Amino acid sequence: MILWSDWSASTFARAAREGKPVLLALVAAWSHGSAEMDRAAFSDPDVQALVADRVVPVRVDADARPDINERYNLGGCPTVVFLTPGGDVLWGATFLEPAALRAAVDQVSRGFAANRDEIERRAAADRALAVPPPGPAPLDARALDRIAGELLAPSAEPLEPAALAFLLQRFRAGARPAVGDRLRQWVDHLSGDVLWERPEDNAALLVFLVDAAAALDDARLAARVAPVAAELGATLAAGRAPYVDMACAVAGALVRAADALGDAGLLATAIGALEEAMGAAYRPGHGLAHVLAEPERTTGLLSDHVRAAFALLAAHAVTGRLPYAMLADELMQGARRRLWDEAGGFFDRRADDPDAIGLLALRVKPFVLNCDAARVLCGLAALHRAPAYRDAAVLAEGFDPGADAARTLGAQAAVYHEYGPLAAHYGLALADWLGRSW
Repeated sequence: MILWSDWSASTFARAAREGKPVLLALVAAWSHGSAEMDRAAFSDPDVQALVADRVVPVRVDADARPDINERYNLGGCPTVVFLTPGGDVLWGATFLEPAALRAAVDQVSRGFAANRDEIERRAAADRALAVPPPGPAPLDARALDRIAGELLAPSAEPLEPAALAFLLQRFRAGARPAVGDRLRQWVDHLSGDVLWERPEDNAALLVFLVDAAAALDDARLAARVAPVAAELGATLAAGRAPYVDMACAVAGALVRAADALGDAGLLATAIGALEEAMGAAYRPGHGLAHVLAEPERTTGLLSDHVRAAFALLAAHAVTGRLPYAMLADELMQGARRRLWDEAGGFFDRRADDPDAIGLLALRVKPFVLNCDAARVLCGLAALHRAPAYRDAAVLAEGFDPGADAARTLGAQAAVYHEYGPLAAHYGLALADWLGRSW
């Protein structure tokens, strides 16, 4: 078997002492490919012997460490990346068969041993020459049409729930007929038993089904809401959502589904899961932990604060209970204190981490998370206009969620076109901001 190490400063120090590259395996519990690599490549005796002799193996659950996943994932789980002892990328791939992994370990380790000094010199030079992201750009409503045009282009790849939600938003806004045609194409597909691998994607699918069934008056989509909700309920019940961001995404989607179905039992389950997550992970003044069962392990990640605030706003909208909105407000105020970039937008993690090795030392503002954060801020800005809310909530001096939403979107306005279908997240947030009532 492979004796995996955790991601830590001591692990990378060991790699430096031994003069070996690090083999980073990014895996996920929901990923069939990860399970298959465990069964095949990582269980292959020749692979195990090479790994033990040539590299320092590090295994990271992509959901447990979204900050590592953001920087090193090469397009899916599993991802296998070879790193220098300083955390710089040597080579990587996604799924590998045993023979391919054997060859990679052999070739990368030999190359690193023969050229270590030059490789590390070049890595240091590349870090010094890193180009900063472009500055903020004006918000332009024409971006909505550009993103829709991208999503209307023929593609063999299935559209993710956020892209479908954006097309639905444009359809509701009276966009050109082609948007409705493309949307109905995917509605026909989704009326079958379609599910994604990741629980968060299925949560987004559930919200889309709820919204699309109402907007399109489609009984097929309405019929899909209950079984997808049941699948997500089973995910929670089985403990397959052990992280705050994942659990909150699922709980928030179930709140929406329960409201659409008029299912009081499902609503109680969803609210109970959300409150349980907050009770386990939230510490006033310190924000959220990431791992529900280990609240001291990883704290202060943007993903947890954004997903939790989204779910809490959904709970407030359905139940009318003010504390849910107030906690969403507090979470985003805390994220602003710890993670805000004065150029606009949020970094994904705190800067004061002793294990900030390699690419973790870079301050990153993840595109999707910042777009979703802007949507939360738009929701809070609307609440701040309500006299009853202003009278009851504790608002931080200088916290202006509407202005922060604009600055967060402005920081992504220059780059959204680089993200292909994921630009739908920007489109949804921009539509929220343009349609604001505050």
